[in-house]
Amino acid sequence: MSLNTIAEKIAFFLVQKQIVEKEQIEIYSFGLEILIATCFNGVLVLLTAIALGVAAQTFFMLIPFMLIRSKAGGFHAKTHMGCITGFMVIYLASIFIIRVLPIETMQIVSIFELFICITIMIGIGSINHENRSVTELEYSNFKKASRTITIILFVLGLLGIYYFPQWFIYYVVGLCMAAGSLLVAWIIRKKKEDEKV
Repeated sequence: MSLNTIAEKIAFFLVQKQIVEKEQIEIYSFGLEILIATCFNGVLVLLTAIALGVAAQTFFMLIPFMLIRSKAGGFHAKTHMGCITGFMVIYLASIFIIRVLPIETMQIVSIFELFICITIMIGIGSINHENRSVTELEYSNFKKASRTITIILFVLGLLGIYYFPQWFIYYVVGLCMAAGSLLVAWIIRKKKEDEKV
């Protein structure tokens, strides 16, 4: 059973119980689908982190990722399963690399990654999803907020990598995931714009 089907059944149940109006069933169904997908993804990541013994580090990784994604946006997979699978593959690969490489090497790599991430995130700023229309003012505000958050996270990352590399390596991975997602979305947007010309 797909997440869409589950969300529709819950929304229909809410209509039957007269908790929501029938005219708003599509809105509630969509919102429930997003909520279920987010919860499922969160639980899956949490259980994986606990199994790998990196629950606290994973939390540290997700903070910058979520802060950037909330303002800058980024790539969205076509399906929830695609999103979950893509995130888990990148997450597991990152944990593997962190465990394999010596902390000193990861510290140097993380500093290099920080500079790449800030370049991407400052350069692009923000990208809105095609399914979400925003005004020019809102888009401008998202860009400013994204760039401000990026600079703050960059400074914290540099300090953290120097003083607490064992924790901030994960933090930098979260930033890289957000920057990579933003870059992929920007490339896809540019290709679509070029195809229209």
